[in-house]
Amino acid sequence: MHEAQAITEDDAVAAKDTAAGYPSLSARNALHVAVMRRTQISRVLSFDRGLDAVPGIERLPVRI
Repeated sequence: MHEAQAITEDDAVAAKDTAAGYPSLSARNALHVAVMRRTQISRVLSFDRGLDAVPGIERLPVRI
């Protein structure tokens, strides 16, 4: 488990670039991806299948 991370200006710029390259990705998830890349986190527990399009990010599906 990881701690919450602060969002930096560089993260916001990276998120904008990421969102432009992956139309299926929401702005919120593009920001998550930017922070994950900066902090070298590659796995995320999420309902959002838009993350599946991003190379290097492994979405762990939530099972309810």
